[in-house]
Amino acid sequence: MLIKIACPNCGGETTFSLSQESYEGPFRCWKCHNLFRISLANGAVASCETMSSEEADRLTEELRKKRPSGYY
Repeated sequence: MLIKIACPNCGGETTFSLSQESYEGPFRCWKCHNLFRISLANGAVASCETMSSEEADRLTEELRKKRPSGYY
């Protein structure tokens, strides 16, 4: 599933590929490189908040720990 996301900072449009209908995690705009915490549900953006690189690192680590073993 491909979802188009418009950056709230610069308006740059990014295509986001998902294997599931929902996602919550870090997202970086390809154009302005700002980091966001996004929540996608049913193929649409449910929320988008600016976050620091430290917050993105913590969130990525939390999500990694929640993954089933053997998942890459």
